[in-house]
Amino acid sequence: MIPTWGSAGRLFLGPALLFVGSVAAGYWSTASSATPGTAFAALFLVTVTQVAACCVALVGLLLLSSQPTRARGKRLLKATALWVVFGLLGRHVASVVRLSALLQGTRKAQPIVAAITKFSEAEGRLPARLSDLVPGYLSTVPRTAWGAYPEWQYARVAEPSSMAGNSWVLFVETPSGEGFDVLMFLPSGRYPDRAFGGSVKRLGSWAYVFE
Repeated sequence: MIPTWGSAGRLFLGPALLFVGSVAAGYWSTASSATPGTAFAALFLVTVTQVAACCVALVGLLLLSSQPTRARGKRLLKATALWVVFGLLGRHVASVVRLSALLQGTRKAQPIVAAITKFSEAEGRLPARLSDLVPGYLSTVPRTAWGAYPEWQYARVAEPSSMAGNSWVLFVETPSGEGFDVLMFLPSGRYPDRAFGGSVKRLGSWAYVFE
């Protein structure tokens, strides 16, 4: 006899798939085989699904305020409550997985950081661009560990006070599906509360900027 899903199974299936899809999208965005387009699309699609579930739940709450539509509102809330809960939980787990993978991948930037330091000590100035480090301090500028965000970027800071007193920043753009976020490194280890137009969260010796 082929087993069938009961009403409870059908109720949990969609939210469970949303949770798994959210975590998978977070993991995929930092995979070496990912591309900028596919990673952003996966994260964006999950975000849209989560927002849609929240909007339907809000409609259900509004319908509860009126006696003629109260029964319909209750049905909508029952249908979307698990979607909202599983969506928010999936979003949190996906963020943890993604940030952990990004932090692990920052090890590939260590030769660049060391080369910038050696260049500034030897030349008495900062390099204008990463290519200035080749071939004297690097044989080649290494790429990142993430296929969707392949290139390190570097900039001298015109106003160090805006970057907690740092004169240069190494960073990589990491769009998340919700905003054009940035992963950055400042040599002093001190970080401002805001940078690149977003809020800053420490991530080991690095920091992640949420647009």
